[in-house]
Amino acid sequence: ARSKILGELAEAASTPDQREQWLRQQIDSIATATHANAFPNGLKELQTVETSIVRESKDSPLAPFVRYRRIVAEYAQRLAADDAKDQAAAQEWYTEQLEGFARAYPKSEDTPEALLQLASNLELHGKLKEARKWYQPLDTN
Repeated sequence: ARSKILGELAEAASTPDQREQWLRQQIDSIATATHANAFPNGLKELQTVETSIVRESKDSPLAPFVRYRRIVAEYAQRLAADDAKDQAAAQEWYTEQLEGFARAYPKSEDTPEALLQLASNLELHGKLKEARKWYQPLDTN
């Protein structure tokens, strides 16, 4: 219900800045609830919002904003699997998604966090050479 109200407020916003702020709140609300398993259709909703934003403007700062939050929410759901094999697949998926995100959105406000998550994940799995590669850009910011 909260997500729907925030979406309606975004649609009714009188300026592009107000619209962006309402959409950011909507995206954060959906992502947080999805991550906590409190929004069963949250991933689908995030994908819908992401598709809409990208269709409207691929260069919108909201495109990486929603994509990163969708990746993190989906990763949390994938990790919730009881099977160790599924969890290993989730880790691999997450690494691929973060790499793709970092390449697609090198200037995004979420890229430093994505790089840190990616490098940490690789380091924890003993892939130190790859981890260094992703830590390096963080050193230059």
